[in-house]
Amino acid sequence: MTLDEKYLPTAIVLPFEGHARQSKLMHAQVSQSSDVYLDLWLQIINQNVSNQAKALSIMGMLL
Repeated sequence: MTLDEKYLPTAIVLPFEGHARQSKLMHAQVSQSSDVYLDLWLQIINQNVSNQAKALSIMGMLL
């Protein structure tokens, strides 16, 4: 944990290689092809747009 000049916490630092399962997961993510990342990115964008439309609908602001 790092602190500022008033001793308030500003960040928590966690090791990348702290656990075998965590390390395996990070290595698997790095080794994925760019097609997988593109598919995931498109899913994230589609879900974000859907969530925004739902929020606007709930607020009565959807055209």
